[in-house]
Amino acid sequence: MWKVQFNDYLKFDGVKENIKEIKQRVKRSKFNIELQGIQNSGYHAEATAKSILEAYHGFRVKELSPQYDIGFGADLQVSYMKGENNFSFFLDVATKEKHNVEYLSMKGDTVEDIQDAFAYETEYFKAYFAVKNRHYSYFFYEKPVVVLYLENYVPTTGLAVSHVNNIANLLISLNDLLYEMGYNARASAKITPNPKKYPEEYRNAHKQLQRSFD
Repeated sequence: MWKVQFNDYLKFDGVKENIKEIKQRVKRSKFNIELQGIQNSGYHAEATAKSILEAYHGFRVKELSPQYDIGFGADLQVSYMKGENNFSFFLDVATKEKHNVEYLSMKGDTVEDIQDAFAYETEYFKAYFAVKNRHYSYFFYEKPVVVLYLENYVPTTGLAVSHVNNIANLLISLNDLLYEMGYNARASAKITPNPKKYPEEYRNAHKQLQRSFD
């Protein structure tokens, strides 16, 4: 199967240009929102999620670049230790329901219908925990990205310690589930691009593979 690192994917024809275009569109949208005095719930939700995770004593949180935010579909990288082993996952924070994701259920497995999903409620939002296997039609992830969907989000600067611990432990449980399903314990930036989107790169990779066997 054709797999590449995300940094190599950025070199594909049109990828950087597409990311730049989306980035500028988002920037203009944020500017218009601020100009009108309207709160950007998505921006505040990302900041809130970051502060929640940083408040959990076992997590190390890294904010990702705009290339990863837009081009890879993840906002943060979260790392933690289990015994002597290092675990990590990429996290996408959302304030709108996402399609093509699988939600953590009450039974501890994953379901496609949000109506069957487990929801954790605070006074500021209802949190759903999910995983996504692909980034639109561009590529599939080597290891699914974890999604934290905050429904009916109300801007806040912090949560009670009990909420912080519960949300962190639920994210750990979801990453543990991915590990039990055979995925790597650590976050992976390796992807499988859609050959129909990038036919030239696919042909070149196929030729290189053939030459390596000659």
